[in-house]
Amino acid sequence: MEKKRLDKKKIKETNQKLKKNFFEIDDDNHLSGYEVFYIFMICNVIGYCVEMVFCYLKHGYWESRQSLIYGPFGLAYGLGGVLLSYLLFKDTKKAWWKVFIKSYIWGTVAEYICSLGEELVFGHVSWDYSKMPLNINGRVCALYSVFWGLMGLVWVKLIYPLFMKLIHKIPLKIGKVLFWIMFILILIDIILSCEAVSRRNARDKGVPPQNRFEQFMDKHYTDEFLDKVYANAVATS
Repeated sequence: MEKKRLDKKKIKETNQKLKKNFFEIDDDNHLSGYEVFYIFMICNVIGYCVEMVFCYLKHGYWESRQSLIYGPFGLAYGLGGVLLSYLLFKDTKKAWWKVFIKSYIWGTVAEYICSLGEELVFGHVSWDYSKMPLNINGRVCALYSVFWGLMGLVWVKLIYPLFMKLIHKIPLKIGKVLFWIMFILILIDIILSCEAVSRRNARDKGVPPQNRFEQFMDKHYTDEFLDKVYANAVATS
């Protein structure tokens, strides 16, 4: 009985510690989940805007480059920002070449995983480097790996410190409320996006809706709608 009480007390203390660490913003040697999430959301939006502008400059027209059904989110950029933050937040004073090599390697790994994950989950990919020199399965290539290295340098020397200043200016109580609102909304967005694309893949194979939820998905997230949202997607099947 006494051991059971001690175990419950230990679990409670562990949960309280995790909760405190998650929202800790005063420790320069620790990157909290709260800070990481805000970085993720900021990079999602910036990445979407970069892709839109790049498309316009390259092709002369605006085209949707979002990763999810709702919201201006480029998940690859959000995940890239999180990765660079975790890898480099202690490297702000290190030599530039060390930062470049570290960013080059891990940025390439992240891009490959994002491409593979998108194909496995959604059935398509948003970029294909098959025609680029020194590519690996069309998912990564040497040129864009160099961009990752340069991005890591810019990130750790300029962008990351600026983002942290902006995040820390948000009063923590307000920041927590915004965190939970954004977290719930983007979680719903991710689930809807996965289900919508899953139903499209099923429709392409002639599989009829099996329940009311799938009927709802077919009615509201048609092929035409998804073609507009994922205008740059490339089917892999």
